[in-house]
Amino acid sequence: MHVSIFTEVRPKVKCCTTCCKQYHCPICPKLKSFPFPKFERHLDVHVKNAIAFKDVFLCRCSLQCRDVGHFHCPLCGRTVIRRVDMEVHLKLCSPSSCLPTSAKPIQVIPSPYFSAASLASSSSTAAPAPVAPSLSLKKEPSPVAISPSPKAASAPLASSLSPVAAPLASSPPPKAAPVPVAPSFSLVSPPSPPSTTLLPQVTSTLVIPEPQDMITPKVRPKMVKCPHCSLILHQKNVPKHIQRKHTEQKKDVTAQDHLKSVCVDATNGIYAVKKTKHGFSVPVHAQNKTWGHVHKVECELEECRQSHLTAVRSGLLSKHCEHIRSLQYCTDITQEECLQEETLTALVKLQLFGEAKKANCLKRQSHAQATHVPLCVQVNLQETQGRFCFSVHEPKLNHYNRLGRLMVTYNQTENTWRCLCVKPRVPCVHKNISQWHLFQLDPSIFKTEAASPSTPEEPPGSAYPPSEQQVKQLVQYLYSHKRLPETIPEDLTKPRAVTDFLTELHPKETTCAVCPGSVQLGHSSNITQEGKIITMNGIIENVSTYYKCCPHCKMVFRYQEWTDGLHNFNDHVMLSLEMCVFLRHSLQNRVSVSEVISSLECLRDVTFPLRDTILHAYCHFEALTGHDYSVSCVRCGYHPPGVVMDLHKKGVFNLSMGDTEEASGDNCGKVVFENFWDLVQQEMIARGFSPTHPSDGTESPLERHSD
Repeated sequence: MHVSIFTEVRPKVKCCTTCCKQYHCPICPKLKSFPFPKFERHLDVHVKNAIAFKDVFLCRCSLQCRDVGHFHCPLCGRTVIRRVDMEVHLKLCSPSSCLPTSAKPIQVIPSPYFSAASLASSSSTAAPAPVAPSLSLKKEPSPVAISPSPKAASAPLASSLSPVAAPLASSPPPKAAPVPVAPSFSLVSPPSPPSTTLLPQVTSTLVIPEPQDMITPKVRPKMVKCPHCSLILHQKNVPKHIQRKHTEQKKDVTAQDHLKSVCVDATNGIYAVKKTKHGFSVPVHAQNKTWGHVHKVECELEECRQSHLTAVRSGLLSKHCEHIRSLQYCTDITQEECLQEETLTALVKLQLFGEAKKANCLKRQSHAQATHVPLCVQVNLQETQGRFCFSVHEPKLNHYNRLGRLMVTYNQTENTWRCLCVKPRVPCVHKNISQWHLFQLDPSIFKTEAASPSTPEEPPGSAYPPSEQQVKQLVQYLYSHKRLPETIPEDLTKPRAVTDFLTELHPKETTCAVCPGSVQLGHSSNITQEGKIITMNGIIENVSTYYKCCPHCKMVFRYQEWTDGLHNFNDHVMLSLEMCVFLRHSLQNRVSVSEVISSLECLRDVTFPLRDTILHAYCHFEALTGHDYSVSCVRCGYHPPGVVMDLHKKGVFNLSMGDTEEASGDNCGKVVFENFWDLVQQEMIARGFSPTHPSDGTESPLERHSD
C-alpha cells in the first residue's frame, strides 16, 4: 500500500537519524523537518484534508509520482489529481475490475480454436475503437456446437462477439465521431478456455459495482487548556494565543513610568540608569551628549547597541532603547565626593592597601582632574540595604567599557566586590578607588570586630513595621485623609489589563503631616519586593512597596492611593477596586467571600491567598470607604441600619446577674455609638499593620471602649 494511504489516524513515524534528530513528513519531501509537536499538527492537517475510504485515509501525495499533488487509489493504484474525481473513482472501482496504471491496446490471445491466418488478418486490419480505460466487460460462456474444421469455427466465433469487441475481427469502420463512454470503467477480455467439443460463446455484459459507503472523516482535533487563562482551544492555536494575549508588552516610557537615572558626568553627558524596573539590578551607563562639536547617544549594553544598529539599517534612525529614552526625565546630578589623600593613607596604615595601590589611585585622580571628569561617584538609585554602587572613571575604552566609566558594586552581606574588568575576588584599580570612596563615607563598614553590647546600634530598616504608637498615628491619618468616596468613579472599577497596574508603589506624600511646617520626608525605603495584587483576572506578583519616614517625629507613611485603582491592605496583599466592588455585590447577594475566591480559582486556575486574609482586606476597604445609611435608630444611630428580632433570636440567651461583672466607677453606662463604630473601623484598618488580631489575645478597641 502506498505511503500516502494512512491506515491509522496518526501513523507512526520514526525520528530521523541521518541529517537531524527531528521528524520528516513521508509525503511532503520539499518541507523541512519538524519537532515532534509540530510534526503531529502537520499530520493532523493531512488527515483532516484526506479522503476517508473504508478503514483508510487517502492523503494528497506530493512525491515524485506525478508533477502535481495527487491521490493514490488503494484498489487499483491509479493516481487522480482532483479530489472530486477520486471520490467518483472510488465508488466505481473494485479489485476485480482493475487494470495497471498504464493501459495498453487490447491484444487477442492465441487459442487452438483460432487459425494463424485469421489472427494475422485481424491484427493487421482491425483498429480498436476508442474505449474508456475502465470499461468492464465480462464474458459468460454458453455451450455451442462446433465443426471439426478450424475454418468453420472462426465464423461463429466472429459472429458471437459483442458490438464493442466486434471491430477487433472486422474491417475498420467508416470514420465517425467516437461515442463518449464514461471514464470510470475498464475493459477486461480474459481468454476463452480450450475445449474439444464445445466452444464457449463470448458475450459482453456491462457490470457496474455497487457504490461503496463513503466514510466521513471524524478526526476530532486535540483540545488543550491555556496555561495562563485556562481557555480551552485547539492545540495548534496555543502558541499564537499566548503570543497575542499573554506576551508581556513593554509600556512606553512616560514621566510616570520610566527607569530611574542620575547624571554622573555632566561634561560628557553620561548617566547611570537602572537596568530593569523590578528588583535590584546593577545600573548601566548611557550617554546622551547633544552639545559641542561631537554628538553621541549610546547605551553600553550590547543588546541595546545591536537593536539600535538593526533599526538604523531599517531606516529608523531615531529609535533608541528604554534606557536612553528614560534620560529625558532625569533631573538629578550627583555631587562628586572630593577624595582625600589622608583617607588613602589611613587605608595603607590599616594594611588594606599597599603603597603601589596608593600611588596608582593618586595617578588616576590626577588624570581625572586634568580631563575635568569625576573620578568616582556613588550611584544610589534604589534603597537596598547592604549594597553600594560606584561609577568609576576609566580612560581606556574596551569591550566592557564603551563610554569611559565602569560600575563597581559592593555587597556588604557577602563582603564581595565586583567589577567587569576582572573576575570576582580579583583586585583591580577600580575596586581600590571604590574602597577609597566608601571608606571616606563610612569607615565603620570596614571594621571587622563585633559591636559593643552596651551601645547597640539600630539595625537598618527598623522604622517599619511601625511601633504601636506609630500605628495609632498612621491609622488616624489614613482614616481622616485617605478615605474612599461613597461613589467610586466608574473608570476605576472597569476591567483592566494586568499590565496596566503599577508594580512599584511609592507613597505620594512629600512632607510630614504631623510636624508643624513643611518637613521634607526621607527617601522611599523598600518594604517588600514580593507583594501581590489580587484582581479579577488573576494575581500580579513581584510587586514592590515602599514607605517614607519623617526625620523628626519618625512618623511613617505608606502607599494608600485609591486613585490608582488599588487598595493596599498590609503592604503584601493589594486588592483592585474592581475586586472590592465585586466582593461587595457578592455579599449583598448572599455569596460568601470564600465561595467567590473558590470560583475565581477554578476559573483562572491560580491559587489565591488565604480566605481570611482576603476577607480582612475587604473589611479594610469598607472601613476606609464612606457610606450613606438610609435607615437609622433614634437610640442607636445609623449603625446598624436595622435589626430584626426574628433573625437574631438565636443570639438571645439567659444570663444570671450574679455572673456579670460590675462596671467600673468611671463608666456611667452611656455609649456614643458614632464613636463606637469609628473605633470598629479603625480596628479593621489597624489589622493592615500587624499580623495579630483581637482573637489572638490582644486588646481590642471594643474592649478598651467598653471599660
